[in-house]
Amino acid sequence: MTSDFPYRPAIRKRLPPQVKSFLLVAVATSLTTWDLSFNLGAFGVIFFSQIFTAWVIASATFLGCLLLPEHQTPVERRGLVIMAVPTVGFLFTALSTNFSMPIFWRVIDFILAATAYIVCLPYTIFVIFSITQSELVSLSKLLVRKLIIITSIIGILGYFVGSQNHLFLTCDDFKVSGSDLPANCRQVKGSPLKSETKTGEPFLSEPSRP
Repeated sequence: MTSDFPYRPAIRKRLPPQVKSFLLVAVATSLTTWDLSFNLGAFGVIFFSQIFTAWVIASATFLGCLLLPEHQTPVERRGLVIMAVPTVGFLFTALSTNFSMPIFWRVIDFILAATAYIVCLPYTIFVIFSITQSELVSLSKLLVRKLIIITSIIGILGYFVGSQNHLFLTCDDFKVSGSDLPANCRQVKGSPLKSETKTGEPFLSEPSRP
């Protein structure tokens, strides 16, 4: 056993830049994906602040690359198309919210939203890292697929933990963190917390005893 345990210095020194890039982007995108998917599972919505944050990141990068001379743009045209998906999704959402649209329109809206968070956001984060950090290089197609798989797994786990939060958390945990209370949060018996909605109606109150 060496003093560097649990690290392996021999392997760490010869790690290729692609692997370093892959691990860094995987962690960054997983953190973002977990937050989004957990809130979606717990509350049934993605908070508007998170939606706008994802849109601003993708749109700012998209506009910056679009306004550069073509020979200086670090992103190919298909990459620009990927980063434009959140904006297109916003337009679909605005139309479906304010006008009566057929059901397939909402299906397209959902697909665009899922693509924005599973594909576009991780891709945009990688582009930002690859531009600002000289040691980062383009990922191979195999590593990109693995990155999508990791992001999808984290997203599924986040949604499951959020939707089944009563198995892992209590209403007190949400209250202490300053969050709203999910409809299925678990009230601990004897807790001083009074779970009420904004209308004053009882929120998962225990049944009255005869």
